[in-house]
Parts: sequence; C-alpha cells; structure tokens
Amino acid sequence: ASPAVGLWSIWLMVQMSMVVAESLVRVDALDSRVRISGRHAVVKDGIAFDAPGVQISASFKGTSWVSAVMTQEGQDAHAYEPNYFNVYIDSQLQTTFNTKDWMGKRQVSVPLFAGRDTSAAHVVTITKITEAQFNAANITSNYVTIWGFEGSPGLTLKDLPAIPERKIEFLGDSITAGFCNAAEPCDEDSVCTAANQ
Repeated sequence: ASPAVGLWSIWLMVQMSMVVAESLVRVDALDSRVRISGRHAVVKDGIAFDAPGVQISASFKGTSWVSAVMTQEGQDAHAYEPNYFNVYIDSQLQTTFNTKDWMGKRQVSVPLFAGRDTSAAHVVTITKITEAQFNAANITSNYVTIWGFEGSPGLTLKDLPAIPERKIEFLGDSITAGFCNAAEPCDEDSVCTAANQ
C-alpha cells in the first residue's frame, strides 16, 4: 500500500470517530440528578463502589438508547471476580449484565436500553447484586466505577421522584439479605457462585 493510502485510512478513521462522538451525548455520573444509594466513594470524575445493593438511578428523556460507562478494578486473572448487576427500566427488570470480560479494559459501555420513546422520560436503575471481594483466599479490590451515561442527541436528565420519607431498615445476616436466593434448588451438589447469588 502506498503512503497516500495509509494516510487516507487514518484520515477516514479520524473522521468516523468524530461522527460517532458527535452522535452521542454524555452525562457525568457526578451530575446532581444521578442518585446513588448505598456505600460508595466519590472519585475523580466518577462513583466507585463494591458493596452489594448499591443502586445508581437516573431519569432520561429525549433519547432512544442509553449506555452506562463503567470499569472494574483488577488485573490479576487468578483473583479477578466478576460483578453482576440488574437493570430496571421504569421499575421493571429489563436485563442483567456482568463484568467477567472487563479485566484490563479502560472503560466499558454497557447498553441499558434501546428503541424507547424519546418523548417519554424513563427511569433507569442499576443494582449491584454480588458481594464485595473481601472473603476470598486472595483479597483483591473489585471496585466498580461508573463514569457516566451516553445516549443519542437530545438526551436530557430529568429530576427523579423524591425519595419516600418513611424508610424500613432490616437488620440480619446473609439469609435476611437474600444471599444466593437466585440459586437453583438445593441438593448435595448446589454451590453458590457469583452468577447465582
């Protein structure tokens, strides 16, 4: 291939990346209209967490699709434990995803919904359903960080409904928390794994 062809290819890739960048809108995870419930830490440009039950909620309008931009710590293949999440759209379980293929990746774009009515607001809630990695033989950090959300042009964040004033607190153990409540019925070979906690 001639140098001109190589330069043409580079120019075309740059142009395509500019088109992609212009065809989406990004919302920062630290935006005041994004609600984080549960144990978390504010880090530079994002929200980091490892506790089970952490929820990230936001209300989107003007976009037909939304993705979350996230990462998970961990570079050791022997110690890396994936995390699992439920995604609720307008209070209905929509899908699940996990981080098993994220090791070594800088940022991952996770599709949350697509093909929705852009004239309606949709509340998205991501819930972490796996434990922190503190009770393994090799204790390693498996913090997940959410950096923000992406959507089509026209995306706007709306205010979420107010949090109810009355709350109920449950005190208990792993049974109270529903540990392994998604596991297959128990028999002598039943084992709780990250996939069925």
